[in-house]
Amino acid sequence: MKRSLNTRRICILAAVVLSLLTGCWDSRQIDELSFTTGVGIDTADDSKAIDASLLQTRPDQRIKLTYQLVIPKIAAGLQGGSPGTKPYSNITRIGETSHELTRRVALEANPIFGEHIKVLLISEKFAQKRDLITTLNFFYRDEGFRESSIVLLSKGEASKTLDVDGTEIPTNIVTNIADNQYRSTRILPVLTIQKTMGKLLNHSSFMVQTLAVDKGKITFFGGGIIRGDTKKLVGYLNPLQLQGLTWLTGKKTGGLLRLNDDHGAPLFVYENKQLNTTITPQVEGEHISFHVNIRSRGRISEELRPMQITNDDEQVNKIIRESERKVEQEVTKMVREVLTLIQDKYQADVVGFGTELNMKYPQQWNKLKQNWPEHFKKSTIKIESHIQIEDYGLENMNEAK
Repeated sequence: MKRSLNTRRICILAAVVLSLLTGCWDSRQIDELSFTTGVGIDTADDSKAIDASLLQTRPDQRIKLTYQLVIPKIAAGLQGGSPGTKPYSNITRIGETSHELTRRVALEANPIFGEHIKVLLISEKFAQKRDLITTLNFFYRDEGFRESSIVLLSKGEASKTLDVDGTEIPTNIVTNIADNQYRSTRILPVLTIQKTMGKLLNHSSFMVQTLAVDKGKITFFGGGIIRGDTKKLVGYLNPLQLQGLTWLTGKKTGGLLRLNDDHGAPLFVYENKQLNTTITPQVEGEHISFHVNIRSRGRISEELRPMQITNDDEQVNKIIRESERKVEQEVTKMVREVLTLIQDKYQADVVGFGTELNMKYPQQWNKLKQNWPEHFKKSTIKIESHIQIEDYGLENMNEAK
């Protein structure tokens, strides 16, 4: 009897010890997860790929979700695929909500591991029809997805952008380009899910970088304008217009500006080394105005005019002053073009004029913020540009002479 009691105690103790050695109760083996690097979101106006009888919403309310899954063995260069095999696979499904579609994909493959998601790509058609705050809600709330994933727009279907030909993972191509955005004033700063949701919740208008597929290659091409009141895509700025927006906001240093003559022939290239833009609001009765002061220091990085070699300081200063005026005129022209679009055509304050008004005139802002797009359109904006060329390269020319 005593031996039986001891045996029972030993069995109970062993069971307790074994239960403690099993690790985390909710842990999963790596090979039981689907490593996802990107998600594409499209409209689903047709239901050809699914049984429409299972859906309760109208076709225009459905969503097409594409998950890009990495194939580890091929991505790591290991055996498992023939030469030229794509190191990823895309799963596209149509349904009613992002959460339901994520669960469906998990049933067909493995549970989605969102911690590796780098890119959330939304098609232009979807962004024009559906508000982004509802679209991003699931990815923002779900603890399985990274808030640091970047948000981008796709010219054309997102599912097709995530399936370009080649042996490189499309989401890796996108993030590599995004990492070098500081080198160009024609590419917008990266927007994460967290930053995007912050702007949407604050009812702010803002820009989102746009992707396009050109000759089978992914490129960054302009930016989409999201209205703060509708939370939808209302228009675009092309790469040259994005350059004007950069000068207007002053939020990025670097980049090149090519100056042409009246016939379109290139004269020289100005490299922006330091950029500072200040926006000063002024309220007089019911009239609102802004003074934008743009200051830049830089250098002539490439001279395309006839070689001008001189030791005459007065002549050197004249050449520099003429070049500075040329850059100032071009900057003012670019900024004016952008203002015409965002102020008159789209009525979307993607620069932050309202923020500056709120900081200096909070009481007036509280009266205007509900109808700010309309007030923004009627505002007067004065542009003033100041360019300082610190390096023209004449010293090197004289030494060569």
